[in-house]
Amino acid sequence: MWGQRAYNAEKLGIGSALGADHVIRWGSVVFPSIYVWLFVAGVVLMIALDLTIRKTAFGRAVRAVAHSRRTAALMGIDTDRTMVYAFALAAGLGAIAGIMFSPLTFVQVQLGSLFTFKGLAAAVIGGLGSARGAFVGGLLLGVVEQEALVYVRAGYRDAIAFGVLILVLMLRPAGIMGRVVEERH
Repeated sequence: MWGQRAYNAEKLGIGSALGADHVIRWGSVVFPSIYVWLFVAGVVLMIALDLTIRKTAFGRAVRAVAHSRRTAALMGIDTDRTMVYAFALAAGLGAIAGIMFSPLTFVQVQLGSLFTFKGLAAAVIGGLGSARGAFVGGLLLGVVEQEALVYVRAGYRDAIAFGVLILVLMLRPAGIMGRVVEERH
């Protein structure tokens, strides 16, 4: 009753008002214009998130609660409200990401699973705690995946992504843009 039927399961495509049918030619490279729009939107969202976290009172509260909930409460920050707003922001960003990704693929039940893992891999590769690092990690992961497809079959794309994750964790455990924090006892 609650499972997906294996037969006659129809995948739904979502069109785009941003020109999914238009192509951009750059030398010998041809790609849909929707990729440019999505890249620009991603950069704008990353900058907005980075400025929100670094420059606003809400961002300072989020960083304080993330560092130490008890200390933040002692400083007068309403930690419960801050956490609710932070989760709401994360949910909103997830919804925007889903909307941005929907013109590129078919909508299906298990759509988010692989992208959740790849998003986590991008964040870890770039350095946890840094929106810029996650963005750079995502770009690096995408470029490595695409370039590797020249040499290996497309079925190995996900294995390559997680191989890059393991390699980065072995060489730089804090990620590419992450900082190593020493704890004093």
